[in-house]
Amino acid sequence: NRFLKVQVTILGKELELSKAKIPLIIQSSPFPIIISQLRDDRLMLVNEKAGELFNIDIHNPKQFRTEDYYADPNARRELLKKLSVSPIVESYQVLLRRPGSDEPFWLDMSARVIDFDNEIALYTAFKDITAQKQYQQDLFEKAVKDPLTGCYNRRQFNELIAREMSRY
Repeated sequence: NRFLKVQVTILGKELELSKAKIPLIIQSSPFPIIISQLRDDRLMLVNEKAGELFNIDIHNPKQFRTEDYYADPNARRELLKKLSVSPIVESYQVLLRRPGSDEPFWLDMSARVIDFDNEIALYTAFKDITAQKQYQQDLFEKAVKDPLTGCYNRRQFNELIAREMSRY
C-alpha cells in the first residue's frame, strides 16, 4: 500500500507539471489561440498573438466573451452547430471585429472541444485571411464589372436576372 501511495503521489505531481506546461506551449505559439468555456463563452486563456489581434488583456481574459467578436451572430451559432455534430471544425472562415470597432476582418478558424481545467472548453486557433478575402473581392469585381463604366457586364446581368426571376 505504501508503494502505491508513493506512486500515486508521483503521478499526481507529474500531472500537475504537465498541466502547467499547457499554458506555456499555447503562449509560445506563433498563431493566435483562445481557449473559452463552452457553457458561458467566457475566455479562459488567451495567448499574446490573440491578445494583439482582438485587443484583449491576456492577464484578465474572463471579462471577455467570444460572441462579442462576431460581426454576424449567426456565424457563432453555425460554428456551435458544427461542433455539436463533430468536436473538431477545421478551416471555418468567419468575419470578426474588435469590440468598439466597426472595422471587420476575416479569419480562418479551427476549433476543437477539449477538457481544460476540468471544464468543457473550446480551443480555437486563428489565421488572418483579410488580405486574401480582399484580393478575391477585387478579382470578382474585375470579372463582373466594366472597368470604364463600372456597370455589370452581360454575364453578371444574366445571372442577376435569373436570380430575380426565380425569386419572383
